[in-house]
Amino acid sequence: MRKMVALLLAIVMLSTLVGGVSFAEETIDMWVQIDWLECATVEAEKFMAENPGVKINIMEAGDDYHTKIMLSVSSGEFPDIFSIDSPEVPMALDYIAPLSDEAVAYYKEKLTPGALELGLINGTYYALPLQIPTYPIWVANQAIFDELGLEIPTTLDEMLEVAPKLQVRNEDGTVARYPYYIQSAPGQWSGWFNWHYLLMANGGANIVSEDRQTVMLDTPETRHVLEVFQTLAQNEYVLVDGSNEPTCTDYLAEGLVAMGEEGCWMGDALFAEERFEPKVVAPTVVTKEGDKPLVQASGWVLCLNKNASENARKFWEGLLTAEFDQNKEASGPLYQENRDGNEMYNDPFWKDYFSYAEYAQAYPNLKFGMSLQVILGDMFEQVFFGADIDTAIQDASNQITEVLIKENQ
Repeated sequence: MRKMVALLLAIVMLSTLVGGVSFAEETIDMWVQIDWLECATVEAEKFMAENPGVKINIMEAGDDYHTKIMLSVSSGEFPDIFSIDSPEVPMALDYIAPLSDEAVAYYKEKLTPGALELGLINGTYYALPLQIPTYPIWVANQAIFDELGLEIPTTLDEMLEVAPKLQVRNEDGTVARYPYYIQSAPGQWSGWFNWHYLLMANGGANIVSEDRQTVMLDTPETRHVLEVFQTLAQNEYVLVDGSNEPTCTDYLAEGLVAMGEEGCWMGDALFAEERFEPKVVAPTVVTKEGDKPLVQASGWVLCLNKNASENARKFWEGLLTAEFDQNKEASGPLYQENRDGNEMYNDPFWKDYFSYAEYAQAYPNLKFGMSLQVILGDMFEQVFFGADIDTAIQDASNQITEVLIKENQ
């Protein structure tokens, strides 16, 4: 009897002690752009309700987000889940986890063709897309070309040929209308690199061999592309503005530019038809060589820290629901089912855009330290401002060679 009482007392005491313990919650930290902050918060609240003991802290990335990502790459310290611009994924590759085979199969079936390729590196999927695959599309003001009786140029040499006819100068010699536009500025590699799609691919230039063993920049094709690009710059045929205020479509609408690259964002091009007569310039000769895609997907994606918990993986891989996709504020629907009733998909301008985007896949990027976008962007920027073309090609080739050596070790 005494043993029984002692046992009961021990149980009561143990229960009291355990009851007084405050068990720690599992915390999942997440960085995300403001465009997806609200819908990510909704999904996080659902997940926490279904998984008691898990707390998800979501932080809006802020204006200096690229700096934060670069610092994280340097230190190796990332949150559990974070958004990143897809060209920067290779730089973070040592710190992120791939999607499971199940997640890849599910999203390939459900999403817009090409969307998942935003996070495809060397045959492995490392990220979930946050926006429809976006590309540096080219938009032309159809009314300007009609007025002049010109066809919109679809090749590199045609761009140079029609440029003098498109350019208009004021009495004092300053340019009143530029033929072309770059959404960039000194040091902003992304805008300069956007010209690769229309210039290098169209001109027959290549970057690396299929087996990723050899750099193929130093060719007559690359040299010709850069010579034409430099000629366009020297004759003031290209307006350069990286401010985003005004945008490319502002310049087009005002008749100050005849044709421009829209960068990686659709932006206010959604309203282009209300302001001028736009046409997407995406001929197949620009984007494909046979069946080989020659454009690179670009856009924001969501990655998982390779040291994150199973709950973090569960939340990450299940975040991109059809409802999340419907509620997000950027770049059109990712889910095939969400296209029904979406007015963009029935609009001729955007049908052209999406038909261009859908068959384009991610160009193989570089794994260690630098993406092709950074290297080639720097090359185009140097040439635009008058650098020796052979030197620019050699500098870029050396950088890519160093990366390939590391990849093949």
